[in-house]
Amino acid sequence: MADENRRIEEFWAWFATHKLELSRLTLDAPFWDTALEKIKKVDEHLKFELSRDSDPQREFIVTAKGHVSSFPIAENLVCLAPNIEGWVFVALKPAKGFQFTTTYEGMLYDPRHMWFLPLESHTRPDDLGGPDSNSGTGPHGQEYGS
Repeated sequence: MADENRRIEEFWAWFATHKLELSRLTLDAPFWDTALEKIKKVDEHLKFELSRDSDPQREFIVTAKGHVSSFPIAENLVCLAPNIEGWVFVALKPAKGFQFTTTYEGMLYDPRHMWFLPLESHTRPDDLGGPDSNSGTGPHGQEYGS
């Protein structure tokens, strides 16, 4: 625990020193990899997400990307966060509900109109199927969206 707290303190000291660069951070910025490397020194499973740089306060969300064993470390990291003007720190990605949309690789996703069909493949058990972006239908011809 003492070693974990030391790594957390080092992360926040680094964050405070680089808060200006972090406040301007976008996904395609090379500094993103630097920040990711720093948070991974706290725990190898930790990652982060940021709110848009146009928001008046940047939200820094610490996530463990489903690694349950790292949830307590993510929570501790945020619990020990310093008060930095212009920043809000959140442990683990909070549920968004269904009142949002997102675009990924040119395709709009709206959770209110999405469905999932379990796929079983012994050779690719981790794959997830979704709608065919070209035809507007799911894997069995079902319509999606509205």
